[in-house]
Amino acid sequence: MMAKLKPCPFCGSTNIQYLISGHFQPWDDAEMRLWYHCSCYDCGAEADTGDCRTMKEATQAWNRRAT
Repeated sequence: MMAKLKPCPFCGSTNIQYLISGHFQPWDDAEMRLWYHCSCYDCGAEADTGDCRTMKEATQAWNRRAT
């Protein structure tokens, strides 16, 4: 079971979406590489670390908060 997404740290919205981006790197191999990140649909805040290969990693990045 995946952890629940926390509300947006900027506007408090719970309207958070997963975004998937892909990049084809023919010089590396013939695979399409996918990265996931989370974004607030209301204010546009994103947690895009550029290295989340799974939705679980994207959830962890979004839910991380500064102490």
